[in-house]
Amino acid sequence: MFRFFTTDRNVCRTAAVILFATLLLALAAFSWRRALQVWGLTFPFVLLLLLRIPDGKPRFVAKALAWIGLTVSFLDIGVRGYLLHTYETDPGSSYVLESVANTTSSEGLEFLQNDWGGILLWTVPVLFLILLSLRLIAKLREGDRSVSRWAAGILVVFLVTVSAAAYGVRPWRRFSPFLYWPGWVADVEEVKANWAKTLASRDALLARGKALLTKADAGPRTIVWVIGESINPKAWSLYGYELDTTPELRGLSQTLTPPLEVFENAWSVSSSTVASFEDMFTFAATEKGPKENILLPLFRAAGYRITWISNQEDVAIRQQFASLADRSLFLNKLGGRSSVSLDEKVIGPLREALADPAPKHLVIVHLIGAHPHYRLRAPEDYPEVWTPDNPVEQRLEEKGRSFLTIETREDYDRTMRYHDHILAETLKLTAARPGPVTWFYLSDHGQEIGDLADRTGHAANLPSGYRIPVLLWERPAADRKAASENFRTDWTAPLLLDLAGIEWKGEDPTDSIVDPSYHWKTPENAVIRKALGDAS
Repeated sequence: MFRFFTTDRNVCRTAAVILFATLLLALAAFSWRRALQVWGLTFPFVLLLLLRIPDGKPRFVAKALAWIGLTVSFLDIGVRGYLLHTYETDPGSSYVLESVANTTSSEGLEFLQNDWGGILLWTVPVLFLILLSLRLIAKLREGDRSVSRWAAGILVVFLVTVSAAAYGVRPWRRFSPFLYWPGWVADVEEVKANWAKTLASRDALLARGKALLTKADAGPRTIVWVIGESINPKAWSLYGYELDTTPELRGLSQTLTPPLEVFENAWSVSSSTVASFEDMFTFAATEKGPKENILLPLFRAAGYRITWISNQEDVAIRQQFASLADRSLFLNKLGGRSSVSLDEKVIGPLREALADPAPKHLVIVHLIGAHPHYRLRAPEDYPEVWTPDNPVEQRLEEKGRSFLTIETREDYDRTMRYHDHILAETLKLTAARPGPVTWFYLSDHGQEIGDLADRTGHAANLPSGYRIPVLLWERPAADRKAASENFRTDWTAPLLLDLAGIEWKGEDPTDSIVDPSYHWKTPENAVIRKALGDAS
């Protein structure tokens, strides 16, 4: 392999300077982990400079391709760095996509005039690197002096290895500007197209809700529906976990009047977020009809004001469901697993929503919960009250779990303790609201955390991917035993409508867990059926 690459000192020195300058720009724009990923994506262009090109062959082609690739990479890093440091967002967020889709050329010029300082802060270093790389590459000539074959070999092996990893691993590859930006342009056009469809379908759905509504309680009621993310109840002390991960919820369960209902056997019928939202928000209004997105239209038809507060960035959920709310707040403008947006952001907006004088109000709070990566879902200094050598760690070691799985489980447990605090705050705020109130919490789906397999994360093939915690508290108290029943997320809509006193054409009371006639049916999900011993 080495015979294809040069050992010329001038070329290697130029490659090293460009690599170092690119790394500095990436570190200025991103966290060190993301910076290294983005840096690795530029290595193939540096390798072009190191190619050993026989005499008489056109060297300028490789040099031109290298400079073009580096220039595009510098521009990409600059744009991402500007968006991240100025707006705490990235190009693929719905915040940016919708802003670009909704901006005319004159508005774009006004934006440049108003924010020229922030733009200049990133334009100067990017432009400097573009010109520097152009000068270095244009003047690049092979001389008579060479570096040792070992030094050149180490450099080439490093660049080739990292390049292969960067473009072979999907989470890295998706940040390649040559792969990312063409798709980004298509996403902007899709947003524009979806707006027209959403406006038309929104009006049709609201009309459908009015047509289906048959009765609604006239009295006031505030319902706070909190949706978690990737929560496994086996990691909650409220559900019997050995570590004290939910001290605040456990305390509230003992002191609240009426008492907090803890659903012991709850299942998400899907193991991913968007699919789970479709389960929760859509249902068949007639016995043989298709599933319809009519939960929120029925609430609107019944006179409820709907406020949507989200700490997740998801275009599909935003357009399909949140667009039906009267007011929506999206507090997290960064998508992906590496985004950092703590759930404490929702507390202020929730307090404000609960101060709204609307007599009938549905407030939906979508948390980022334990969305991987777990270590990013709680403050770095958030305390643990258990020792490293605890029963959970011992159990995982006895099962032969890897160091990575055990370490990730520790991150998850710490996040559960923080999640407990956030949920307790939302519950206390709800309980402080005068009049009839309901607080309902569930996770969109579960998570494998090393108990059933030597890995962590989403688990479509394991029961842990579907087991979820479900909690319910309302004032005044209702006489029922719902928490002792099995619950499934695709029957969330009938439950919420029942709690709100909303009736509609074709409703089946046996689907609502708080109705006396509730009748459990095992979902058509092979993993859940097997876990429940119902493989028929």
